[in-house]
Amino acid sequence: MPTQQRVGRATEAFEKKISHELAWAGRGMRGLSTEEARRVARLEAQRLLTAMALVDGRHSPGEKAWTGIGIESRADAEAFLSRPSNVLELLLSSEGRNGAAVIAYAQQARNLMRTAAAIDGVTADHELIGLGMLDDVLADPDRPLEADEADPTEREPEDDVPPETVDDVLDELDQLIGLDDVKKTMRELVNVTIVEKMRLDVGLAVAERTHHLVLVGNPGTGKTTVARLLARVFAALDIFDRGHLVEVHRADLVAGYVGQTAPKTEAAVQEALGGVLFIDEAYGLVGEGRDFGDEAITTLVKLMEDHRDDFMLVAAGYPVEMRAFVDANPGLSSRIRAEVEFPDYTPEELVAICRLICDGNGYDAAVTDDELVARFSSPELDLAKGNARHARRAFEEATVRQASRLVDGEPDKDALMQLTAADFGLVDDA
Repeated sequence: MPTQQRVGRATEAFEKKISHELAWAGRGMRGLSTEEARRVARLEAQRLLTAMALVDGRHSPGEKAWTGIGIESRADAEAFLSRPSNVLELLLSSEGRNGAAVIAYAQQARNLMRTAAAIDGVTADHELIGLGMLDDVLADPDRPLEADEADPTEREPEDDVPPETVDDVLDELDQLIGLDDVKKTMRELVNVTIVEKMRLDVGLAVAERTHHLVLVGNPGTGKTTVARLLARVFAALDIFDRGHLVEVHRADLVAGYVGQTAPKTEAAVQEALGGVLFIDEAYGLVGEGRDFGDEAITTLVKLMEDHRDDFMLVAAGYPVEMRAFVDANPGLSSRIRAEVEFPDYTPEELVAICRLICDGNGYDAAVTDDELVARFSSPELDLAKGNARHARRAFEEATVRQASRLVDGEPDKDALMQLTAADFGLVDDA
């Protein structure tokens, strides 16, 4: 690959990664917008390139295009490379020298500087000043950070634990009870993403898509769990670099006064960059009259486009109400990749969930499946109001009854583990 092309790619990678980290570091700082973070990252890359062009006293044809940007002399270049820049100082103050953002800066800056140094075929001693500065700033007395050390997010985890793979996350998805159609849709999304990466690797074009989703279903049907898995699987695919989930509600996005809602909403998106912004009961943003919910939706629509490759917005709620949310802004539906329906669990699936909860907490549900199905089929149980939470509630109620039954005796280990039909309220306790 031509050197200039490598410089271009290294510059693009630096700008994308560092703008993300700046947005994250500045999430609590008023006035640092997403666009400003991008401009700052772009200027930082240009300054690094300018410094590398001037510091060795030679100017190849490719290097001359970089000069300017406030660094006018070899002395300026040496001064810039020999101490942390304002951008690096910001990241250091935000996370400390071993923070993920600082290590990311070091990795991207090293790559950019080394690529720039190679433009004239010679890497001079002066061009190593910046690399030495990074080592000095980031060095940990207990674990020096070598110049060639990779970004910690790309290193093998300690204790020889392999990094999480796509298959690992999908296997966890498959272990969820029920949700067959949801699993099918999630796998289709992943398959398309994998094939698109294959096409890019061989120089083929891919269709422009967003990652944003709408999940519709009653509470307790697994929407949040699946959203967390989506964040992890996209991180495993190297689409997202954090793979975290930020869960928000209306109160986290909407303010009570003019001019406050957009910054509040933008701060939530900045926190979610590199992962998933999960808006539960998103239909609550659909305002009436003087409500500022509509402003939050308008801000989200813009950020969904500005950061289409940087995060996934997952909006969740009841089916009918979520239709009103999607229709609230003309640009929202076009930015939603798919709408995924989460069905209510059947009584049989609730039995399986209840047994998993028992097993996970060291209990043995000593009742038949038919007995538990009868409990979850009770006409008094409205599955649309709690759903899988009914399985958790049944377990918790059973442990309370067991405790009352055993507290005055001297139960052995087996008795302490066993939950009987009486404990589940299926028969009268004799």
